[in-house]
Amino acid sequence: MDLVIARYNENLDWLGPFCEKKLVDRIFIYNKGTIAIPPQCKIPISVECRPNEGRDPETYFYHIVKYYDHISDHTLFLQANPHDHTAHVVNKLLAFKTHKSVQSRLYFFSDKIAYDTGENNPRWSIVYRYLFYGAAVDMVYSAGAQYLVSREAIQYRSKAFYAQILSMFKNAEKIIGVPGIGINQDAQPGISAIDLIAYPFEGIMPIMWDMSTMARN
Repeated sequence: MDLVIARYNENLDWLGPFCEKKLVDRIFIYNKGTIAIPPQCKIPISVECRPNEGRDPETYFYHIVKYYDHISDHTLFLQANPHDHTAHVVNKLLAFKTHKSVQSRLYFFSDKIAYDTGENNPRWSIVYRYLFYGAAVDMVYSAGAQYLVSREAIQYRSKAFYAQILSMFKNAEKIIGVPGIGINQDAQPGISAIDLIAYPFEGIMPIMWDMSTMARN
């Protein structure tokens, strides 16, 4: 199992138990702010600096594209301050392993399960329609986009599918203005085009990794 962390400037001392107890096989830290100083660790840690854009989802999809052919059996995607959404991260991971939830393809790793409407929320519908060419469905998701995902679920979607998502961040200004797909950015004051693209993936991730409900891309 790998741990992937999307970080800006958060303290990483909470990784201590992961390192000491070897709860995962590898840790990947993607910095979008100040340089991270991870704790000394008994397992491999990779630290990579990334542009500060696309929020957490861009980080996760970048990792998937980079390691797609060698993705771990399970990958835990977390914010760098995961306790905002998961009070007891270590206990939750141990419970996942103890109860043999490793058979699960997708595990919501947040204490809060959230809900949002599809077509009634322009942020969700813009991304959904761009990826799946249909009206957005209602979404149940793990708050903070914190998920534990199996290799099987990740690779159910092609590498090209995730590369397409990354291209959405690079072309955010164009996408939000595409007739029939885009929305009026003026109706979302203070939010950049890239963030308009990024936020909805919190709810779309479980849909794209639910192998029972959608056609494969």
